Amino acid sequence: MKILFVSHNHPEIRPGGAEGYALDVYEGVRAAGEFDPVLVCRSGPPISIGTRYHEGRPITMVDHDPNQYFFYTDMSRWDWVFGRSQHKGALTRFFAEFLADQQPDLVHFQHTMYMGYDILRATRNALPDVPIVYTLHEYLPICHHNGQMVRTMDGSLCDHDSPRRCHECFPRIPQQTFFMRKRFVQSHLSLVDLFVTPSPYALEQYVRWGIPRERIVCEPHGFVPALPIPERDDDRPRDRFGFFGQFTQFKGADVLLRAWSSLGEDFPGRLWIHGANLDTAPSEFQD
Repeated sequence: MKILFVSHNHPEIRPGGAEGYALDVYEGVRAAGEFDPVLVCRSGPPISIGTRYHEGRPITMVDHDPNQYFFYTDMSRWDWVFGRSQHKGALTRFFAEFLADQQPDLVHFQHTMYMGYDILRATRNALPDVPIVYTLHEYLPICHHNGQMVRTMDGSLCDHDSPRRCHECFPRIPQQTFFMRKRFVQSHLSLVDLFVTPSPYALEQYVRWGIPRERIVCEPHGFVPALPIPERDDDRPRDRFGFFGQFTQFKGADVLLRAWSSLGEDFPGRLWIHGANLDTAPSEFQD
């Protein structure tokens, strides 16, 4: 049985949680030996600088793995509100041809960002009888504010969407547009056979938003177990801390730095920060 995993980026190009998880799942399924996995990840500007691909076909192999592919898409006419591209040929022709070549028994979308929600319809048209699974890693289908479910005017948490509430966060976008956005996104997501979400809270949010309860399950992310660190026999204080993650305004590195500075210069502890994608964050966050 062949499983095709689809992700919006490859962690070798843009490190991130969903990207890394998609690769981990692909490698875990391959190592288990029960299924034949294939991974296709979107690539191209502005996320990656590489734009080279075979003339006439924007799908190439990743290094020397015959089951990993890059799918180059054009972001020059990307519609951020509706999550779609005006260049339909990449989906209706090239991705459809890729699906016909691969003939997967199941397609599992880890994300559709930078490819478009309409990649789901292209998949259904090319493979009418193949099940489609979609992992909802965050709330981007619900929330235009980078899927954060946070109000733009005061940073307060948002527990539901509506054309009026979304217009309050983005006054330049009419309420009618947000109404049509939800209809557009839901029309493509209606083609999905099963949704997976990593938390019960997220499941309830999506059920409230409109996904039928019988088509969504909660399945926590699976990872290869990490080996425990051996117990130390010294009595040094536990005052060494580390941050691992993306350097974006959503991940809390700035909160950690402010908390650390509040401890004062006499605090003897040490802090290591490891991350990526600082160049894509707002300038004030970078400062």
